[in-house]
Amino acid sequence: MAPLSVHIKHAGKVHDVQLDPDQPPSVFKDAIYQVTGVPIERMKVMIKGGMLKDDTDWKKVAPKDGQTFMVIGAAGELPKPPEKPVVFLEDMDDSELAQVVSYPVGLVNLGNTCYMNSTVQAMRAIVELQTALNASSVTGLPNQLRLLFNNMSKTTESVTPSSFLLALRQAFPQFAELNRSGMKGGAAGYAQQDAEECWTQVLHALKVVPGLPGPSGSSAHTKGFVEQFIGGEMRRELKCDEAPEEPPSVTTEKVLKVDCNITISTNYMLSGILDALDGKLEKNSPSLGRQAVYTTRSRLSRIPSYLTVHMVRFAWRADIGKKAKIMSNSHSSLTQSRSSLTTSKRNSCP
Repeated sequence: MAPLSVHIKHAGKVHDVQLDPDQPPSVFKDAIYQVTGVPIERMKVMIKGGMLKDDTDWKKVAPKDGQTFMVIGAAGELPKPPEKPVVFLEDMDDSELAQVVSYPVGLVNLGNTCYMNSTVQAMRAIVELQTALNASSVTGLPNQLRLLFNNMSKTTESVTPSSFLLALRQAFPQFAELNRSGMKGGAAGYAQQDAEECWTQVLHALKVVPGLPGPSGSSAHTKGFVEQFIGGEMRRELKCDEAPEEPPSVTTEKVLKVDCNITISTNYMLSGILDALDGKLEKNSPSLGRQAVYTTRSRLSRIPSYLTVHMVRFAWRADIGKKAKIMSNSHSSLTQSRSSLTTSKRNSCP
């Protein structure tokens, strides 16, 4: 059936609307809302025998062309057109697409720089860091990190972090060390580095970045960004196993991460963290006057907003005189990632 031209009367005014009997009554109510501003949930449309309901059959109402319907209900603000026209994904440029769909953006490996790329990706997950960098007048490495984050937010393609890598090597020359054994084909290349060491050094550079301002706009926080969001406090207790009467030694220290020890039997992060927090060591006992075994128990007394977990995948081997990767259980998921650290928003404390 063709749409009908009908009238609706509301608050002493008459409006012309279209009524399509092939569409449900909700469509007609929406047309009424467009001209009266009466929200559908507060709208009453009077018809013969009562009120128009969402499941009313138009065949029983039998509306006619030119018919007038009475509408009751308090009007609200009339709907407004969108401030910006609707833009479809296929019509967006690369920058607009990156902001809308939030695709994860990769970083090009510039030759054994996976340690740096994983560090940058982990830091980019800290939204407050991006906000703090953009709100501060930073220079050097923090400024290059800000520029890199901004470039990554404007594209869906992989980004080449050349400028950040150069600034990192200038600030911390250890990351410019050459591979003494050379790469395949005999060409010299840069040595492999550790992501945890890169993370720690970049955090030291970020200590100059102010914390986020308070809600009033003035700086309500006197702490720097690292101390405010990433720094925690560890309480350590030492108890002598061989002299129970000896008072325990308790100290506190500021920390930027917790370790997750990986052994051949480690399958879960929680067990790895607990293994690192609790342990045994030998030290001089003042009550016994000799070396004795102590039990160490460490717990976070202040949990940071973002807790950094260091996957300890290397251990010192005295037989070869250097560090070696710990080979864990083949079913363990902890050593599958090439990154040796991760960050997570604070939810709980182990």
